[in-house]
Amino acid sequence: MTKKSEKSIGQIRKLVEEDRDIRKFMRLSDIEDVYSICRNKASDMAKKCGAFYKTGNVILIHVKRFEEYLESCRFTGEEKEDDEIKEDIEE
Repeated sequence: MTKKSEKSIGQIRKLVEEDRDIRKFMRLSDIEDVYSICRNKASDMAKKCGAFYKTGNVILIHVKRFEEYLESCRFTGEEKEDDEIKEDIEE
């Protein structure tokens, strides 16, 4: 990772932590770094919640939709089925 990308990742992380309005879309590689999730898991999660966009060789993730899905996956002591998680996001 280059110094420039480390700096931009730090800025994105700071925005997320401050809960400010961030970019509507982020590259998959940025999602990996900001949320500390491996590429395959982040990609699978984005596809499940409908936040996965691919244009040419670029993969973009809809941040708000991804975060809503991520929040709905929080462990509360009971397991949720995929259909229940999608209903939570749509509400």
